[in-house]
Amino acid sequence: MPSSLASIPQAQLPSKYRDVVKLALQPRQTRAFVLAAITWHLCLCAALFGTVRMVVSPSTLVVSAASFGTAILPLLARRKRGCARITSAPPKTPSSRTAQLTAALAHADSGRAVTQHTAAFVVLALGYTALLTARTEGWAPQIWVESHAAFYLNERFLYLLGHSALLGAVYTVVFRCLPSPDTTALPAFDAKMLTTDARVTIKDRVVALASSRLPLALVAATLASITSVVVYAAVRVRVWSSVLLVVGSRGLLRRLLVPSFRLEFGTLEVGVRTTLFSVAAVCAVETAYVLLDVYLTHPLVALSKYARNPTRMLVDGIEEPLVFFASHAFAELARLSAQDGEVRAAVYRDVNSDATAWIQIRDRCLKLLEEQRQFIARRGVVEAAKPAAPAAAQQAPQQQSAAQPTRTIWDQLASGQSTPSSSASPAQTSRTAPTTAAAAAGAGKAPSPAPVVSIANASRLAHALVSTAWRLVPSDAKHVLFGPRRRQLLLGDSPASDAASIVGRDAQRTVGAVVALKSLLCHSLAEDAYGVVQKDIRRVLVALVELDCEIRRLGLELEQRARDIDEQLAKQQAAEPNTQAAARSEYQQQLSTAWSSSGAESVDTALTAAMREILDTFAQFDLQLGTPLEVQLAECLG
Repeated sequence: MPSSLASIPQAQLPSKYRDVVKLALQPRQTRAFVLAAITWHLCLCAALFGTVRMVVSPSTLVVSAASFGTAILPLLARRKRGCARITSAPPKTPSSRTAQLTAALAHADSGRAVTQHTAAFVVLALGYTALLTARTEGWAPQIWVESHAAFYLNERFLYLLGHSALLGAVYTVVFRCLPSPDTTALPAFDAKMLTTDARVTIKDRVVALASSRLPLALVAATLASITSVVVYAAVRVRVWSSVLLVVGSRGLLRRLLVPSFRLEFGTLEVGVRTTLFSVAAVCAVETAYVLLDVYLTHPLVALSKYARNPTRMLVDGIEEPLVFFASHAFAELARLSAQDGEVRAAVYRDVNSDATAWIQIRDRCLKLLEEQRQFIARRGVVEAAKPAAPAAAQQAPQQQSAAQPTRTIWDQLASGQSTPSSSASPAQTSRTAPTTAAAAAGAGKAPSPAPVVSIANASRLAHALVSTAWRLVPSDAKHVLFGPRRRQLLLGDSPASDAASIVGRDAQRTVGAVVALKSLLCHSLAEDAYGVVQKDIRRVLVALVELDCEIRRLGLELEQRARDIDEQLAKQQAAEPNTQAAARSEYQQQLSTAWSSSGAESVDTALTAAMREILDTFAQFDLQLGTPLEVQLAECLG
């Protein structure tokens, strides 16, 4: 039992499942915060080429602790609080990468996330600069200029702060907003742990997750740093000359806004120092997120067994509207239903109340499976809310016709055109209109006035600049710069994205519900004295079969789409001279990887195993399921 719960008497233990989960997670959160602080301290010392003496230096410890407490810790606290607010699984993400980026930039939460991460990276840069200034000259915020007998701003210091702000924005978009802000808002649960007997520890999960995420973070930080210093070195003279023309060269604003150029900038040294800081900061922040995600999502002990009424607390947990706490409850229900005979016996015996335990568990699990089936059947498309007034219905055609502009630059690039088309066909408009999941999810919300300065406005401005620049590119160079493979990579369909966001959308709760229903049914043959559970065999099988059939239909569609993409790319590259041939199964391999890593495979495997075990358990009773259901079962298990 967790130490935070061991000190609480059973009579004083909270009756709500979410409150018990919060108490059980407190020691884990503390360990995650401590390990994240140690990681940042070591990364900071490594970025300064520090020795062991510097690692244990009191000044270094104070600076690293202060920067961690004011920069990284608020980010972790914000993520932890966000888990306790999400009441629905994430919507489907757009299929193409460009649509994902556009939807992420237009999302309401992206602006706040960019601001918070930008401020965090600037604070980390201040701590890095404080220690760097103590070790070497030339990095203080202000420098003394002998010829002017005054202090002036340091260009290196200003550049490091500006680069840190840009790095924070890039990190937020790449790692915290893609493939969608809704998807990254919740930490990912490992659904495979509910269907396997392998012992997986927190350390194993941290190592596995860090090995997959930290290399990408390191590469992104290095590329961002090198690009930043190269661009700044090329434009710094013209930029500061223009600033001097505006503020003047002898006024007070010159000392407040413009750095002194008496100290050599040192592009090579600045580039090395900036790259080291960027790698340290990004890796430290990403490691902190990895630690928190794993510690929050790793399976807990059987919390309900320490309550006064364990069955009722477990039922309260699966009825929890918050996805994070409900995921823990479904995982616990699955494990206890499969492994603990006392818990199953308590569920079977609870038949005297108005709402029996089995009926509540059955209804909640079947409702979740039906919601997942409908989501897959609609292919992740959320139905828009109907207008409440006739006037709105009359204005809808006008708004729809007004919202059909000429084809954008992204559509032109995807189709290989070099000049904008005059109009778009209705099929193209209907296919490209629902490009963002955020728009679909917020269809029922009241519209709010858009701010003048926002990420959405900035993305529209960038879109206009790209469109103008694309028109200026010669026709012969367009095909070279943006060939078939690049068009497919950025703008084309991605079956792997649909597999992850549709089938693997809510894998933890789905697998937990399937395992719980299967375990309670199969063990009821020997443990259910009243036989109340066995009355629902056909109902459970119908729900499992329908969900598995929808998953198989979608899987076949995704496989065909991936095969068509590979064949089309192979044909296009075969027809082009001097081009490297692509792997003929590239997108099929991407689909296979996404299917296994996103939880879709866990859902499919759990459904198949549950149906087979239920049929094997009750085969001796000659179940009369009906011809249609038996045919579907044969197709699923064949």
